[in-house]
Amino acid sequence: MDASPAEGPDPFSRVLPLPFRLELEIVLGFWLWALNLHGFYLLNIDIFTLIRYPTRPAEDEPPLHVSTYRLAGLLTGLWMGAMVLFWHFTGGQADLVIAYDWIPNLLFLAFLAIFLVPRFGFAKAIFGSTNASGVTRLFHGLRRVALGGIAGPRPEKFGDVLLADALTSYAKPISEVFVAFCMFFKGVHTTDRPDRLCGHELIVPLALAWPFVIRLRQCLKEGQWANAAKYATAFPVLALSSLARTNEGLQFFWRLAAITNSLYSFWWDVSMDWDLTLLSKQRHMQPFGLRQQRVFRLPMVYYLVVAFDIVLRFAWSFKLSLHLVYLDGIEGGIFLLEIMELLRRWVWVYFRVETEWVRSTPAASVPL
Repeated sequence: MDASPAEGPDPFSRVLPLPFRLELEIVLGFWLWALNLHGFYLLNIDIFTLIRYPTRPAEDEPPLHVSTYRLAGLLTGLWMGAMVLFWHFTGGQADLVIAYDWIPNLLFLAFLAIFLVPRFGFAKAIFGSTNASGVTRLFHGLRRVALGGIAGPRPEKFGDVLLADALTSYAKPISEVFVAFCMFFKGVHTTDRPDRLCGHELIVPLALAWPFVIRLRQCLKEGQWANAAKYATAFPVLALSSLARTNEGLQFFWRLAAITNSLYSFWWDVSMDWDLTLLSKQRHMQPFGLRQQRVFRLPMVYYLVVAFDIVLRFAWSFKLSLHLVYLDGIEGGIFLLEIMELLRRWVWVYFRVETEWVRSTPAASVPL
């Protein structure tokens, strides 16, 4: 490959280069989903019914969350092994960090191979004959929602909605994948300083917008106009962010678009996704602003989650900002924002599934 730019990777990227960060976010996603499944299991929320999972584990097989933990553990082992090997060979030296980009590149191929394993017979010994279909079902779901499709039966629709909403939280990492590929095909080492101007004019904005296009199309197909409007408000944020880097006069409009999107999304989370009355004209009085039927009995849990959600909803706008590429020394900050968004989505899933369970089972009430 060609020589890297003179400045080389920044200090944070010498320790944790872009490809390793993206792979870590994939691993974290599986850990968080496993924790979600484990929580549903402990709370007696039947996730199989809610998302119409094809088959339940047999009596001699581990629960679904256990097999997901196993997959997450396998991915973690591969990531940590590659990371230790990378640190051993590079020692944080910029030229060596650049030269050993083949390690995270091979790790990506290893991850891809792991995701293809469940179709083979020996995977049953690792994940169980029933749970081995989970990764396969994930890819089937991704293929269905990739262009904004959604399953026909209602329970399967809910699973597709969860998957597509998760993709919106991965919007920034998805765009970073395109940055890494762009660097690779331009002959720049992927462990060098991330060149976020690579594909910045078209590819990266489209990659950022793609998950929101998916949810927008799903909502339009279902006739959910107000929900569709929520996802549509993301596009002015992206467009104005791209334009504002060359026209400071648009900064005000970008901030206005970001505030609008954040507030609308926050209101939708609280009032529509979680069925809480905190932001409604007619509030439930006991406990204040919540609802009568709740799986989590402690009201403070809901108040803390609402506060957590609004803070990270506003951080989302900065995470998606395209003109952040012109600021120096923020690789660690961008990565932190991406991780925080994944954590926000993890919490959101608990309460979105809890709400769906309460809707379908009015008597559901499990003390926390």
